[in-house]
Amino acid sequence: MAVGDPRDPVAARGATRGDGGVGAGGFHLASALIAAGTRFVATAHEAGAATMADAYARVSGRGGVLTGHQGPGVTNALTGIAEALGFSGLLAISAVAALIAILISETTSNTASATIVVPIVIPIAQAAGLDPMIPALAAVIGASFGFMMPVSTPQNAVVYGSGLIPITKMVRSGIAFDIAGLVLTVLLVPTMVRVVGLA
Repeated sequence: MAVGDPRDPVAARGATRGDGGVGAGGFHLASALIAAGTRFVATAHEAGAATMADAYARVSGRGGVLTGHQGPGVTNALTGIAEALGFSGLLAISAVAALIAILISETTSNTASATIVVPIVIPIAQAAGLDPMIPALAAVIGASFGFMMPVSTPQNAVVYGSGLIPITKMVRSGIAFDIAGLVLTVLLVPTMVRVVGLA
């Protein structure tokens, strides 16, 4: 699709403004928005851009457009995005944190999954005015639930390597364990934190 094409999804939704940081990671997107006739407002930080896009959408009734950089830019914007989507309750933030950690842990190590998710969850919880301990612990515990894929944990690789369990059975069983683990984590971590005295 060419820049400025009327079939462009941003133009089709009636957005007339975009907010975001300007730099090498998002410069081409900002340029495409401008070429399509969308007003682009450069911000110093992605969190501010997310709040501005949300405010524009609420006031104008049109879609808010947010641009950002991969990596830290996405992390910076997530607080504003979570606020815009209404993820402000302790259970909601904990559930999303655990779910993302579980999904990431299916393809990476538990340590990598926790390292990716916990630094994102803490500022989201703080922005919602919540103690970040419970959502962070939900993410850490969720990161240990890699039950579906052989690459999730060394134990899964050993079981799959035996040739006795086909991948389809691992995935079906793993999904059930992941869902059960998610529900139990979200429901029991707040109780555990109170019993242990962490909050």
